[in-house]
Amino acid sequence: VELPEPVVPEPVVPEPVVPEPVVPEPIAQGNESGGMCTFDPVTSQYSVGIESGVGSTPSSPQLGGFFPLAQVPGKNLTYLNAVGRLDDFSDPGANVVVGHRFYNGAGDRIHGGYIAYDLGNTGDSTFNQVGIGAETLGEVWDGRVNAYIPLEDRQEVESDNPAEIAYENPLTTVEAEVGAKLYSFNNGGEVRAYAGPYYYTETGTIGGRVGLSVEPIDGVTVGASVQSDDVFDTQVGFSLNYQFGGRRSTNQTIIEGRDVVALDNGNTACGRLNRIDTPIRRTTPVRVETQTEEAPLTLITSDRTLKENITFLEETAVGHRLYAFDYIESSALPTGRFVGVMAQDLLQNYPEAVFVTADGTYAVNYTALGLKMSTYREWQQQGMNAVLAE
Repeated sequence: VELPEPVVPEPVVPEPVVPEPVVPEPIAQGNESGGMCTFDPVTSQYSVGIESGVGSTPSSPQLGGFFPLAQVPGKNLTYLNAVGRLDDFSDPGANVVVGHRFYNGAGDRIHGGYIAYDLGNTGDSTFNQVGIGAETLGEVWDGRVNAYIPLEDRQEVESDNPAEIAYENPLTTVEAEVGAKLYSFNNGGEVRAYAGPYYYTETGTIGGRVGLSVEPIDGVTVGASVQSDDVFDTQVGFSLNYQFGGRRSTNQTIIEGRDVVALDNGNTACGRLNRIDTPIRRTTPVRVETQTEEAPLTLITSDRTLKENITFLEETAVGHRLYAFDYIESSALPTGRFVGVMAQDLLQNYPEAVFVTADGTYAVNYTALGLKMSTYREWQQQGMNAVLAE
């Protein structure tokens, strides 16, 4: 019996599976059209400008920079904003801000907060302050709250009136503001209006401010404002700023399958995210109030008719003539030899420092002159320092 030969099946070799290449998705956010927006990273930007009529500062040319510290393009940004100023074109000042902004897709807004250091210089005094703030930015409506906290108390400065003591007092300030977009230009620029109150804690003063910000072309911002309060009265302010260098926050595109189509700067989520590097709105100069108080009276009998053995010594740096003298013997006057001024010398140039006593003779407020009467022995030992007030 012949047996059939066994059938050996041919081996089946599986065809190799070649995976399709994975194309990484760009960093993107959705928009009203159902597409996606891609975003370039924010890069360093620089600015030059001038502002005037804010607080006690007449005008301030300034140069600044906006520097990203960390970011996820299209989602959040941590930044440093540094500005150098010349208050009143002569006194150096500075502002350093560190802030963070992030996009809230649910509310379709950008929210942020910051901390800041400000240096102010009035020409007579230098003040430091810290600032904190929070903001929310949208397509139409904005809102922000800022606070400014000085690190020094008031400082005494030279007074034009010798009968007064003058001080410069930095003001702790809290301000709030609401803004709205009024108009959009075809080139992407816009007009926004702002209004809100502010409060000076030291004086208990409430004021109000309204303002307008116009960006006619990319990078150029013109501002105007009017504010009024009982400390600085009504002030009209202007600002001009040019921002250059770097790249704005978005290279807007829509991803639809494999096609890439340019997206217009219209009312889209892409347009709102483009505001993530908008310059922060805050008051940069330190607000400083000038205060005056009556100088304490240090009245000393200085009538020439009540003195004898008068000898001229020298003049002070501001022209007060100093004499050595004895008082004519009297139970009401001290004995010994002294150094001081004569009331009659002051009547023409410093009458506010001279007073008439009940008996009709003259007395002098030495404090108003920045002087003190000394003994002749002190004068021999210390010279001019013996009569200069501490």
